[in-house]
Amino acid sequence: MMKNSIILTLIIFLFNSCEKNQNIEVYDQNESYIHFAVPNTGTTSQRQGELFVDSLNFSFVFEDVNLENKRMAIPINIIGVAKSSDRSYQVEIDEKNSNIDLTSIDLETPVIKANHTVDSLFVNIKKTDKLREGTFYLYLNLKDNENFKLGHSKNTRMKISITNRLSQPIWWTRWINFFGPYNQEVYQKWIQIYYLGADPSPDIYGKFPAPYYYWDNMPPSASASSYPVTFMYIRKLKEYFMENAVYPNGDLSKPRIYLP
Repeated sequence: MMKNSIILTLIIFLFNSCEKNQNIEVYDQNESYIHFAVPNTGTTSQRQGELFVDSLNFSFVFEDVNLENKRMAIPINIIGVAKSSDRSYQVEIDEKNSNIDLTSIDLETPVIKANHTVDSLFVNIKKTDKLREGTFYLYLNLKDNENFKLGHSKNTRMKISITNRLSQPIWWTRWINFFGPYNQEVYQKWIQIYYLGADPSPDIYGKFPAPYYYWDNMPPSASASSYPVTFMYIRKLKEYFMENAVYPNGDLSKPRIYLP
C-alpha cells in the first residue's frame, strides 16, 4: 500500500512538472529576442511575465507648465548577446486601439546600439488642448524583424495612458473659501508649491512624523492657527495668480483666475 502511494505521488509530481514546463519560454541561443523592460517595482515575483509592467501612466500636470513636448524613454532589453554594430528593431502603433491623436505622437527610430543589451525606445508626446479633456491611450506592439524575434510574450505590448487633466481632489470643498471654485490651473500650481517636504510640520495629532502634509494629504481642517505653514503657502499661491494672468483652460474669453 505504501509502495502504491509512493508511485502515485511520483506520477502527480511528474504531471505537475510537465504542466509547469509548458509555461516556460524556450529561446534559441543563436537568435536575439526583444521585449519591453519597464521594471515592475510592485512585485518580488521572479516568474516570467511578472518581471516588467505592461503599462505606463504619464501626465503633463506634474511637469513644468512650460513643457510642450515630453520625450519618454521606455527601456528595452534583449535576450542574446550584444553585437558590434547598431541593430534596428520594429515597433508599431496599434492604431485600432489607440484613441490619442496620433499626430501628437512621434516614435524615434528604434535601435539597439552597438555593444548594448539594454537600450531605450523614445516616444515624443506633444501637449495638446485635447489632453485636458481626459485620459487617452497609446498602444505599442513590438514586431519580429531580421534582427530580433519577440522575447517575453507578456512584455511585447505596451499601453501608455496620457493626460493633462487634474480631477478635483476630495479635500477641495473643505478648503474652497481659500482656493475658490475648482480650477485645474490652481491645483496644478498648488502641487508645485506645496510638495511633500515643503511643509516641515508633523501630524498635528502626533501620530506621524514630518514631513506629513502636502498637496495630496491636506490638513483635516482649514484653520490658519492650527496649520500656519499651509496658509503661508496659500498666500504664495494667491500672490502667483495676482502677479500672473492665468485663464481657465487658457480661454481668454473667461475671467482670469484669482484666489478669494
